[in-house]
Amino acid sequence: MAQSTPPAGLIERTTYGSDGYVIDLWVMRPRSAGRVPVVVYNHGSRQQADGRIDSACSTLSFETPLWRGVRDGSCAVVFPEGRGYGASTGPQLADCGSMQDVWTFLGGRARDVVAAVAWLDSQGWADTSRVLLCGCSHGGIVSFLAQADLDVRGTVLQAPAAGDQAQEVTQPALIRALALSRAPILLQHAQHDLHAPVEFSRSLHRLGRERAKDFRLHEYPLQPSMPGHDQFAWGNRAIWGADFDSFARGSLGISGSLVCDPP
Repeated sequence: MAQSTPPAGLIERTTYGSDGYVIDLWVMRPRSAGRVPVVVYNHGSRQQADGRIDSACSTLSFETPLWRGVRDGSCAVVFPEGRGYGASTGPQLADCGSMQDVWTFLGGRARDVVAAVAWLDSQGWADTSRVLLCGCSHGGIVSFLAQADLDVRGTVLQAPAAGDQAQEVTQPALIRALALSRAPILLQHAQHDLHAPVEFSRSLHRLGRERAKDFRLHEYPLQPSMPGHDQFAWGNRAIWGADFDSFARGSLGISGSLVCDPP
């Protein structure tokens, strides 16, 4: 009887420490030996349509399909559950009483990302000289704040939003991250995003270019029967995946696709 071929990659769940909290971490990596570049994916707020924050939800499960780049052996992906989310300990977004509280919370999540990259340094499969950060909505803000304190190859911000419709770009944390940005940044935003207006990404892109930063902006038109913010769900990667893959290949120095499957 023929034996089945084992999967090309595996999913693991572990923890690490950050600011005294225990952070829940999902790891998706190839089975092959050797070091590979790492993508650090940061989830959004998980705010539901009724305004409730589903903090107990996990980013992955052990049945989650592997990213294309993991199956091909070209990268690993790690998914920190931000403090207060999943099985991570710490304060929760729902406890924030003001927008300043939200910015403080997101700054804490950014430190969780920095701690995740430090954890990667101890992993024999991780090439931490080639790290790409990415995230959507709150995860986009978290990624932007974290890249200021890391030596990464690039960062992808998908529909970045802190939750205030004004989308202020004068927040001290943002100004600091802007000043310390060194690697290329790709902003991806739907033109008709009513939850996180595209004007924020346009302003951040403009400020970056004015400071001679390598900031790139890709805007995506309205999709029939699809809210703008939902365009960046994993199931809709046919909309944004090609741009993501192109940026990731250039940043990490790899070939092939990370997120897009063959047509």
